[in-house]
Amino acid sequence: MARMIIRTLGRAAKWSPAALAFALAACGDGGGVASSNLPNTPPSPPPKPTNADLVGSLISESFVNDARTETAYMPITSARPNTVTSSPLTIAYNASTQAYTVTTQGRTQDFGPAQKDATLTNADATVYKRTDGTLTETLSLSKNSSSPGTPDAPRFRYVGAGLWQRTQTDASNSTTTMDYFTYGVPTPASAMPNSGTATFAVRVDGEAGYSKYILVLQGSGRFSVDFASGKLSGSGKIDGYVDGRITLSNLAWSSQASLAAGGTTFSGSFKTGDRQGGLSGRFYGPNHEELGAVWDSKLLDNVVASGTILGRDTATMPSNTSLADLLINEDLGGLARSVQYSKSAATNTYVALNLNRVDGDTLDIDYSETQHALVLGGERTGLNGLRGPLTSAIKDNAASDATYDVYSARDLTSQNRDGTFRISRPGPGNQLIALTYTGFGNYESAEVKPSASSPQYVDTAFGFGLSTPASAMPRTGSANYTGIIVGYSGLPSGGAMRPYAISGDVQMAYDFGGAKLAGTLNPVATDRDTGTAYALGAYTFSGQGDAGKSTFAGTFDKVLNVPGTGNTNGAVTGQFTGPHAEEFYASWHAGMIDPKGGSNIDMGGVIVGKQSN
Repeated sequence: MARMIIRTLGRAAKWSPAALAFALAACGDGGGVASSNLPNTPPSPPPKPTNADLVGSLISESFVNDARTETAYMPITSARPNTVTSSPLTIAYNASTQAYTVTTQGRTQDFGPAQKDATLTNADATVYKRTDGTLTETLSLSKNSSSPGTPDAPRFRYVGAGLWQRTQTDASNSTTTMDYFTYGVPTPASAMPNSGTATFAVRVDGEAGYSKYILVLQGSGRFSVDFASGKLSGSGKIDGYVDGRITLSNLAWSSQASLAAGGTTFSGSFKTGDRQGGLSGRFYGPNHEELGAVWDSKLLDNVVASGTILGRDTATMPSNTSLADLLINEDLGGLARSVQYSKSAATNTYVALNLNRVDGDTLDIDYSETQHALVLGGERTGLNGLRGPLTSAIKDNAASDATYDVYSARDLTSQNRDGTFRISRPGPGNQLIALTYTGFGNYESAEVKPSASSPQYVDTAFGFGLSTPASAMPRTGSANYTGIIVGYSGLPSGGAMRPYAISGDVQMAYDFGGAKLAGTLNPVATDRDTGTAYALGAYTFSGQGDAGKSTFAGTFDKVLNVPGTGNTNGAVTGQFTGPHAEEFYASWHAGMIDPKGGSNIDMGGVIVGKQSN
């Protein structure tokens, strides 16, 4: 092109060699002066600075975002149905005025320090408010933090959520527009991986317009991302509130989405219950630490909903590494076995209940990050009526020692019972067995106000722990485990004594390749009144693990006839704990011969142990 221009010019004028060389260089042919360096060519403007995160003071910026607009009418009519649309939105911050400007669908508004509403602002959001006659406008912006939070209470550094809400009231009618958006510091395309997976803890917010009120939606859940396939999958629960009162509980939500090829954005479906809407969003942060999205769906045929999702990669958050260092909410599971019996006031003897079996019992132990304590019962039934946090207020310091922390059972149950709840101390200081990921203990109780003829007693042994993820279970090799027994017998014949306390040791070998187990219990029965101990001999067991899971089960080789049960081998049911099956806990039961009375009775409890090789 340059030489064609010179040839054309050459026909009209005579060029000197120097002038010709300069012209060629100026046009980009050959070496010499580049066109961008010519005196009359202005330099390219430097890129505008952007915020590194949303924490603290911000510089002026018009933020990348995704948005949804919901229009809600009260009352809803067939001529004015509620709608949700996806339209471009601008959210800009002006550092000199400390004000935000929101613009969409021909509407625009500024919100600055003068509009900040202290009564509406809370720990989660900063709220600005404007009122002009019958029009009320609010802008709610989520608060950001350099702290990652926890999987059940994530906090966000690079992404924010906003809601610009406008309500126009006209007599008994009103129209509300809800512009939901997520914005922030987007992830560069070059920082997106093309392999691996990640799990994001998410917070869901939104609103749904009903005929007489706005339902505020709040929820949580998880998003799983497969970067190789570009697929995202999410699910969780949503609750609905009217004037702060919950009116909708545990509405299931789910989402399936796909990443844009070579990009950082994603889009897909969003379902509430069995009604489906849409979702669009993107990743935020220098290394895709967070995500933000807007969604819409329906709650009823004529009730639409929309809102935001903020998520943070759980790998960037704290986790529970041992029972001695619990930081975040965790379901610690549990297995238990109990024996129930009574005492006759007329004969002063013990009477067997429940066919004199040591039955499996419900146990659920959670750690609560808000209460900073282990909690019995969690969201499910507590152990024999025990529910509540194990706090220092109910701890019996005098009875506690290096092996067990002891708590008052009366403070953990609304039933007419009293007793003690002993729970093992984790770590090397435990004089019975030093465990990191596994806990155990016992619970012994009696009625506070016994019935005239038969006060009831309950003795329970239990185990729990940080379960090994199925994906982290070894698939080859084997390991040997050693541990202890905690349990009780059924009621001995004659009624002169309580059930035996069962202790002793256990050895177990596990073949990870074949998912097979074999082991031996060496139980010892102790008379709790006299302290006399009786060795019951070896009980061998074997069984099969569950391929792809971290649980196992087996049966004992010894068969005994137990009243109320018949001939039984007994059983072992267990759970591996620790990052890679370093420890375990298991429930067990088997028949035994009463060393004093000679009759066959049931026995059971838990075994806990750790790798010995």
